[in-house]
Amino acid sequence: MSDILLEGILKKALLICIIHLCLIGCSSSGPEITNITLSDETPFTGQTLILNVYSLTDNPPMTYTWECSGGRFDEWDDSQYWVYWTAPEDTGNQTVTCTVKDAEDDMEIFPFTITVQERIIDDTLVDGQVLSIHKQKTSTIGGIWASTEDGDIRYITSGTNETTTWEGALGSMHVELDSSASAFTLWGAEPEGIDIIMQTQGSNPTTLTCTTCEDSDTIYDLTIDVIDANLLWIGSDSGMHYYNSSTTTWGDYKPGEIGKTNDFFQGADFVYAATSTGIYELDPYAVDSDPVYTGDSCAVIEVVNDDETVTVWHITDSQVYRDGQLMDSQPDNVECSLDADRNNIVWCGKYWWDDIDEEWQSPPGFENIDIAESVVSFEGLVYLRTTSGTLLRW
Repeated sequence: MSDILLEGILKKALLICIIHLCLIGCSSSGPEITNITLSDETPFTGQTLILNVYSLTDNPPMTYTWECSGGRFDEWDDSQYWVYWTAPEDTGNQTVTCTVKDAEDDMEIFPFTITVQERIIDDTLVDGQVLSIHKQKTSTIGGIWASTEDGDIRYITSGTNETTTWEGALGSMHVELDSSASAFTLWGAEPEGIDIIMQTQGSNPTTLTCTTCEDSDTIYDLTIDVIDANLLWIGSDSGMHYYNSSTTTWGDYKPGEIGKTNDFFQGADFVYAATSTGIYELDPYAVDSDPVYTGDSCAVIEVVNDDETVTVWHITDSQVYRDGQLMDSQPDNVECSLDADRNNIVWCGKYWWDDIDEEWQSPPGFENIDIAESVVSFEGLVYLRTTSGTLLRW
C-alpha cells in the first residue's frame, strides 16, 4: 500500500472519529436522579414522611409520577419532585416508586424501599420531669418542643432529640416563627407567677411582667393573635390579657366579664379562647363579642375540613363538644387537652376519635397510664405528658 493511500485512509478515519465525537458531545441525555432523601427511613405505622428526588436532564421540563405498594399520598401534581406519603397501618417493607420523565419522554425510575415499624410507647425521650409540651405548627412535617424541670427546652421529632438554645422550666409556652427575621421566638411562663420570658433565636432573653394580671395569678396559656401579630394573648386566673408589642402596652379583654382563661388555639381566622364563661373567637377590634359557646371550658381546637369548612371542638364541664353539640360518645376520662393531626384525627388526652365507628379509642398499653396533655405532631406521632411528668411518644 502506498504512503499516499495510507495517509488518505488515516485522514478519513480521523474525520469519522471527529464526527462521532461531535455527535456524542451534542447528543442530549435523559433524566438522571442524582440524589434522594427521606425524612425518616424507618417510620412507624401511620407516620407521614416527605420524600424527595433530585434529578437533571438536558430536556426540561421534567414530570414526576409517584406510586406506592401501600399507604397513601397527599395530593400532588406532576411538577413536584417531592411528595408526602403516609405509611400504612401494616408493618413490613413498602415500596414507593418515582418515575421521572423529560420533554423527550426519556425516563428514569427510582424505587424507595421503606421499612414500616409497629408503633410502641417510647418513654426514653427526656430524663426527668417535663412541665409542658408545644407543637411546631409552622412546618408540614414537624415535631414538638418540651420544657423540662432542669430548664432545658428540647426539640423532638421522629429523628431528632436535641437541646435548643432556649432555656426555662416553663409551665406554659408558645413558639412562633417571625418570617421577616427567619427566626423562632418563644414566649414562656413558669408554673407560678406572672412573668413571661421572651426568647428569640440569637438574641438575649427579655422578661415581660403581666401588669394587668393579679399578683397571685398563674399563666395557663399564651399565643400570638392571627389578626394582629403584635398581640400576645395571655390566659390566667384573673381573665384574658394581652400585650401589644408595637406600643409596649398591656390590656384586658372584656375586663370583669371573663373569668379564668385556660387555653388558646390559633385558628384559620381567629384565635379561640377557652374560658370559665365559654369559648370566644378573639377579634381584637371587636371587644364586645359574646362567647360562641357558653360554659366552663378548658380546651378548644379548630379543625379545617377537606371542603375548607371548620369544625370547633371544645371541652366544657369535663365533656367533649363538637360545634357546640355534646357528643354521644365520651372518652372514659376527659382530660383538658385537645389536638388534631394533619389528617384531622382528634385526640383528647390518650383517646382519639374514630369517625368511622363513632367512638373514642385508645392505643394499646395506655390502660393504666394517666395522661395530662397530648400533642400530635404533623408527622402523626403522638406525644403525651403523664400526670407525673414523664414524656411518652406513641
